[in-house]
Parts: sequence; structure tokens; C-alpha cells
Amino acid sequence: FNLSSKNKRLIGEWELEYSQSSDNNGTTITVENNEMIQDNNGFVVKTPYSATLNLMEDGFFENTIIQGTLPDTIYYLQSWSWLDGSSKKEMIHFGGNSGLALNQDYQISKLTKTELWLAVKYEFKNGNYNNFNEAEFRFKKK
Repeated sequence: FNLSSKNKRLIGEWELEYSQSSDNNGTTITVENNEMIQDNNGFVVKTPYSATLNLMEDGFFENTIIQGTLPDTIYYLQSWSWLDGSSKKEMIHFGGNSGLALNQDYQISKLTKTELWLAVKYEFKNGNYNNFNEAEFRFKKK
């Protein structure tokens, strides 16, 4: 991808259509059809859920999450940047420590005018606690 073409496709507001994450503790979280399904080793909880990602040209993004029946709206403003040359795969970095970001590098699996697919693998360590997560996110442009 050339930078101008990448930016044109990436900049804008994206709506989460699907996501799935899993960790080494047996928990999977799936978001589909505006519902989040958490399965923790057979204990399943379903919650209304939607999320948008608004990527702006100035290197910032807004991540808005609506979760629960009240609903509870959570809003984050954080930074993003391309990671050109860091991998043979197209990569983007989302800064911050909440919402989508978690200060991670994401692989762009698909980027068209209407679709954005992201994948991430990360490890969280805190003392003896070690959690490894994998997640994928599929967005559709609003």
C-alpha cells in the first residue's frame, strides 16, 4: 500500500461488526450482532455491546463503546501511527491503555474502502499472573 492510499482508506468512522478474543485461561469473548458473549470455561454471559472507531488524519482516534442495558457509554481519545517497515505485514500501532488500544501493535488483515480487519496477540504479566491473548476485529465503514 502507498501511504496516501492507506490513509484514504483508513481515515473515517468504523463500526465493529465482529470480534473474537481468547486467552490461555479458557475465556473467549465474541462480539456479533451488537451482542458480547463471554464464555469462561462454560459459564456464559451475554451483554448488549457496540463499538465504533473513528480514525482521524491528525494521528488520533476516538473509540466509543456502548455496553450493557443502561447503556454505559465509554469514550476514549488516543493516538495511532503506521509501523512501516517493522514487519512484512501491514501494521498499525494504537496507543493508550484502555478501550481497543491497550498500547498494542495490530496487524491489518484487510483494508478496503468499506472493511478494516485487525488482529493482535499480546501478553500481560503482573507478578506471577501471566495472560496471553489473541484477538481479531472486523469493522465496517459507517
